[in-house]
Amino acid sequence: MDHSDPRFYHTEHHAKSNQSTSVGLHLTQPLKPTLGSPSILARELPDLAPSDFHLFGPLKRHLGGMVLETEDDLISELRNWFDNLDVDFFRVGINSLLSRWQKCIDLHGDYVEK
Repeated sequence: MDHSDPRFYHTEHHAKSNQSTSVGLHLTQPLKPTLGSPSILARELPDLAPSDFHLFGPLKRHLGGMVLETEDDLISELRNWFDNLDVDFFRVGINSLLSRWQKCIDLHGDYVEK
């Protein structure tokens, strides 16, 4: 592998993922070698807050209003919910990542609504 090729490098940062400045901080960090995908430059991949992930909106709606008395009740409910998810649910979430990253890049790191 040619480590001089920027397609094989990424950056690391410790900025909070829900701050728009995290993208700017990410882009200023030094490059470090990685075995990342050559088709996507890691410097172009912004940080989206965990609350933005495809999984959490539907999970929040599912759990909304439930009263779960114990941690075991919560674990059981989560297992049932995950067991009933269709593979297409995950496919849609994964396939939407590139367009959502591009929106964030186009907005120069500002918050991206769906």
